[in-house]
Amino acid sequence: MAGRDTTYDAFVSIRDFDIGQIMKMDSTLGILSFEGKIKGHGTDPKKLVANFDGKVNRMDAMGYRYQNIDMNLTADKGDIKASVVSPDPNIKLKLDATANMKSKYPQVDFELMVDTINLKNLKLMADDFKYHGKMVGHFTSADPNFLNGEAHITGSSIAYNDAYYSLDSISLIAKSDTSRNLLLLKSAFSMPT
Repeated sequence: MAGRDTTYDAFVSIRDFDIGQIMKMDSTLGILSFEGKIKGHGTDPKKLVANFDGKVNRMDAMGYRYQNIDMNLTADKGDIKASVVSPDPNIKLKLDATANMKSKYPQVDFELMVDTINLKNLKLMADDFKYHGKMVGHFTSADPNFLNGEAHITGSSIAYNDAYYSLDSISLIAKSDTSRNLLLLKSAFSMPT
């Protein structure tokens, strides 16, 4: 029927779903437990009005059990806000992002604060590797052919085995138009202490 749109108000709960076995990837993936509530109407990102609150209670991946990851997403007629918070001591982070979906390519802003990522404990590498830092970005257009915006990584530190590295800042600046594409990377780096 013309003019009608989808309306939803639902609570979704998945408990102890063995995604690895179902996808025949049991050496990589394992159990997934998730719950969330979604309420809103619409499916077109430019017209969508909705709110989603969810939590990954458990997700086994690469031999590590991720848990208690909170997610929130709100959409209001093309303006989207998202938040992800992980309190896990081996991947402790907070991500806040917004996107304006009204154009062909979205405008995106984000801030990611990584308190800790421990790749050895996450079973992603054998060596001891820990990272801490902040990333912020603002892109007026996420068009991959005409990327415009900037991202900055600040206050970073890396502990790799017995070495410690400090990164003052790393900046990526992208400017594009019909006559040129510019991608500029700036960095300052301190040697191990």
